[in-house]
Amino acid sequence: ADSCSVGLRALVPTLPKRVRTQRHISNVSQVQAADDRTQQIKKTRQELVETRKQNAHDSFMRKHRIREAMEQMKITCKPVSLDSIIDGPNKRAPADDFAD
Repeated sequence: ADSCSVGLRALVPTLPKRVRTQRHISNVSQVQAADDRTQQIKKTRQELVETRKQNAHDSFMRKHRIREAMEQMKITCKPVSLDSIIDGPNKRAPADDFAD
């Protein structure tokens, strides 16, 4: 009856404090690494969502400009440069990126 009153904890030898501390630090660093990875994945997903939105918007605007150019060509019978349609009227020249 007395042996049953002794808990399981008493039968298992306790680890030295430094070993418990090392295990605790290891566990904390593993949890932190997992949290960091989760945050990085969330950030990457958000960037992908934003990129997809921007691509969809750009595609929509390109299609809109093509429709407008086709309507304009029907009215005026003058051909329009496809480059100006695809790039859009507000695109800057590549040299403008390096201007002082």
